[in-house]
Parts: sequence; structure tokens; C-alpha cells
Amino acid sequence: MTAIAKVANIIRLVPKAVDRRSPVDHNTMEALTQLLEMARRGDLIGVAFVGMRTEGFFIDTAGEADRNLAFAAGCVSALSADLIRRMSSTGGSR
Repeated sequence: MTAIAKVANIIRLVPKAVDRRSPVDHNTMEALTQLLEMARRGDLIGVAFVGMRTEGFFIDTAGEADRNLAFAAGCVSALSADLIRRMSSTGGSR
């Protein structure tokens, strides 16, 4: 885990209430399965990611995102802009 990932654990954001009745989020599992399949085919060469837990989050990079930090930062900025656009059109949640 990178130093940034460790620091992120002390930052507290206010998430919406999490339903803890089901320990598995099937949408998350499907997304991760698709990413794994892409990586196995060689179509996915790096990731910069945020993992959300019931209490907090973590961030990290792997593969090409580690080797090309400027490109990874640009990708994360594009993600941030997309999330902000989606929040403004939905009022903050789906």
C-alpha cells in the first residue's frame, strides 16, 4: 500500500448509509471480474483506483499507472470530472 493510500485512511468523508445486510455487492464483483478478464487478455495494462469500504476508503495504482504517473493523474482527473458532472445531474446519488 502506498503512503498516499495510508494517508487516505485517515480522511473522513460522509458516505450515504450503507446497507450491511448483504456483505457482497454484486455490481462491484461484476466490475472487478470484467477488469480481471481484460487484464488476462492483455487489454488492461494498469489501474488507478479507489476502494470504498463500509468505513472509509483506500487508493492505489498498479501496472502502467505506477510507471506513468502523469497519465494516471490525467485519467483520475477525467474520472473526477465525470463524477462531478454526474453528481450535478442527479443531485449527488443515483
